[in-house]
Amino acid sequence: QVAKEKPDYIIHDSLSLWGKLVAHLLNIPAVCVIATAALNAENTLEQPNYLSDAPGLDLETLPSLTYFNELEQELREKYATPPITFMDTFTNRQDLNICYLPRELQPGVEKFDSSFHFVGPCDPVRATVKHDFDFDLLTDDPLIFISFGSIHDPGIDVFRHCIQAFKDERVQVLMLLSPNMERDVLGEFPDNFLIRNTGTVPQLEILERTDLFIMHGAGGAARESAWRSVPMVAIPQTFEQDMISRRIEALGAGVRLPQSEVTSHSLRETATRILSETSYRDQSCRLGEACRNAGGAKLAVDEIFRYVKSVL
Repeated sequence: QVAKEKPDYIIHDSLSLWGKLVAHLLNIPAVCVIATAALNAENTLEQPNYLSDAPGLDLETLPSLTYFNELEQELREKYATPPITFMDTFTNRQDLNICYLPRELQPGVEKFDSSFHFVGPCDPVRATVKHDFDFDLLTDDPLIFISFGSIHDPGIDVFRHCIQAFKDERVQVLMLLSPNMERDVLGEFPDNFLIRNTGTVPQLEILERTDLFIMHGAGGAARESAWRSVPMVAIPQTFEQDMISRRIEALGAGVRLPQSEVTSHSLRETATRILSETSYRDQSCRLGEACRNAGGAKLAVDEIFRYVKSVL
């Protein structure tokens, strides 16, 4: 199908192994774009929890890894593809790689060569998305925005801890539920809570009014929070989110709170500290400036055209 289209080059996501393989099979130049943190063997192995997590991960995923090896061998035998490692499926690097993080937010940025360009956010137009959110519902109290994105679910206990943490505090909480979670399972909500389903609020506009963002440490959430100078509490759900969460904390733009340490007390104590210390917002503001100055979509397009011109 791709051969019939006769593309001059292919742009594929870093998780799109098929994009990389199609480009290789058709001998077409390709560009990899990375919506989260860029990964390689060096910055992955250097993560503090990698060695402790890896043995358990290997045991849990042994059947899948066996299936992976079988598929990889089948691809090589049928299409003469180059060897594919497990790391390749998460990176799929090319001669040109565009990452949507600024250099300041990329973990282990010094571990990447000149084929990687950290251009920062390329999608601020999300602010114009149509919505039915009533901004008149927001009060003058400090606003805590809680969202774990449209894919990840930290589990019902995290949401219950959030309710217990802030129900008696002088704050307003806007909480987006994870996919497939029904609000009824959480019981009655305090009067200072606004509950919405995932994806039903204009996030960038909400962040303009937000004093603290409790999120999962994903690249998009971190970029948008920093864009609006909002400090963060990051509760990572995946390995790369943990990497970004550590960078947020190292930069002083927020606090990393492992899910195993999430309680109503830890949430309340962390939120109180961040809301009372202006340094967190100041550092998030600096990170937002780094996002704005990274080059954005224009730099990404310029680099793509420069690369394509050099190989075609």
